[in-house]
Amino acid sequence: MKTGTTSHPKFRSLQKRLELPVYAVVGILETVWMMAGQFADDGDLSRFTDDQIADAVDWPGDGSDLVEALVEHRWLDRTKNGVSVHDWLEHCPKYVQDRLSKRQKRADQKQVVETCRRKSATVAENRGLPNPTQPDPIELKNIALSVSRSEPAFSGFRFPVKAKGAENWPLPVDKLNEYVETYGDRIWVEAELRKARQWCNDNIAKRKTPGGMLPFLGRWLASANDKGRSRTAQLAADELPEMKPKFTRSGHPEVSR
Repeated sequence: MKTGTTSHPKFRSLQKRLELPVYAVVGILETVWMMAGQFADDGDLSRFTDDQIADAVDWPGDGSDLVEALVEHRWLDRTKNGVSVHDWLEHCPKYVQDRLSKRQKRADQKQVVETCRRKSATVAENRGLPNPTQPDPIELKNIALSVSRSEPAFSGFRFPVKAKGAENWPLPVDKLNEYVETYGDRIWVEAELRKARQWCNDNIAKRKTPGGMLPFLGRWLASANDKGRSRTAQLAADELPEMKPKFTRSGHPEVSR
């Protein structure tokens, strides 16, 4: 019995109802709980009659009077088939809780096994159904199609365009990678794209439509490359040795023959 139980109003009201001293009421309750822990660890005492419960505690009077008093003061609960210990699962001893937990675990495992057995039998009877343990090839094909039809990945560059309902046009990352592969320098390509974007910001009237952005960027990069602004071309020019004319003793440039 928990500390403080004998001072609980529910205990005191039962004591007055039975007209017994504290130690006698403690003995009755403890005996009922021990009876449940030994013979009904789920707290259900419906297998016992009122007289059997009364005999377990050596009750001298009518067994129904004792059980009715315990029910009245909520130490027992009236069920469809008899009585059960009130809030038994919350207050039963630790060893009873462990026993009930293990029993529930075994029941859950049995349920899982039975469910798997039924599913296996269903699959065996319906050979035409897809195997739930293997991916459905039709579903995989649909997923692949949905991925292939999805929007291209975004490169991070957005350009203002001239179109209804679309203020910015996103440059696909595949196209950015294509530019880098063509011109050989990501830093230069991204710098030129930023310049092109700034041009679109500043020249509102000359902005392109979404369909005209790729040709516009292609011309922009090609023009920048042709004008010698390609960083690769600049590096190649920097690596060429400086050509200095040779002079004769008379001070005139030497002429190669």
